[in-house]
Amino acid sequence: DAYYFQPPGGESIANVCLRVERWLSDLKRTSSGMRVICVCHGNILKALRIRIEKIKQSDWIMLGNPVNATHNCQVIQYSRRDPSSGKVSSSLKWMRSICP
Repeated sequence: DAYYFQPPGGESIANVCLRVERWLSDLKRTSSGMRVICVCHGNILKALRIRIEKIKQSDWIMLGNPVNATHNCQVIQYSRRDPSSGKVSSSLKWMRSICP
């Protein structure tokens, strides 16, 4: 299973997701109500998308297809604020992506 494949000296996506999950928990505890920016590389971005967008293990490979892929210099914004009404949710429910 590619989700658990670990290249020599590297991490599997599964391991990266565990690391990202701990970071998200810390972030929720220490930065609740704040605006946060995260700058990261490819596998961390994939793991963030898997965790935040609740992508199933069986579906994560879709992040490699051209429609859903993560790209160099891509900016992904997640928000609890509904862009139409301005109402704030208790969780991240809205996403927009910009690929310069």
